Amino acid sequence: MPKIIPPAAFLHECLTYNANTGALIWKSRPRRHFHSYHAWICWNARFPGKVAGSPDARDYIIICIDDIRYKAHRVIWMMQTGEQPPPLMDHRKRGPTENRWKNLRAATPQQNSFNQRKRSDQRLSKGVCIQDGRHRATAGLRGRKVSLGMYDTSDEAHAAWHDFASKHHGEFFNDGGDDDHRK
Repeated sequence: MPKIIPPAAFLHECLTYNANTGALIWKSRPRRHFHSYHAWICWNARFPGKVAGSPDARDYIIICIDDIRYKAHRVIWMMQTGEQPPPLMDHRKRGPTENRWKNLRAATPQQNSFNQRKRSDQRLSKGVCIQDGRHRATAGLRGRKVSLGMYDTSDEAHAAWHDFASKHHGEFFNDGGDDDHRK
């Protein structure tokens, strides 16, 4: 279960968000945010005006507020909407550091899986596997794996998957390549 994000009013006292760049910038924080005068003075001497957060091992930007770590895109959702973020969020352009408002959206687990890149350990195109020496095209739909047929080449199988997925995955369709097709 995702962490509860602090209220939007509190976040707006801590941070400025630039929806065009996706950057969160620290503000000078009020004295009441700190347990001591010394902590308040030290924090405000060091952080205001600086970009908030740093990437974690999966490249998501993590922001530490009052010793609690939050994903930046979830903080941004709260700041922009005033509501707790949905359990699962998707980056349209897939990059976990790409936190511009127009790149963030709520998603179901299946929708999020539609928008994933081809796995790094996957040699064949997205939606293609080898079975009995031939290329099988499969796609996910409503929680089920759908067989789209057997093909002589990987390109034929990928084309079958591409046609199916582009029709059924809607705005979350992603062909699995490194280049973003939604620019």
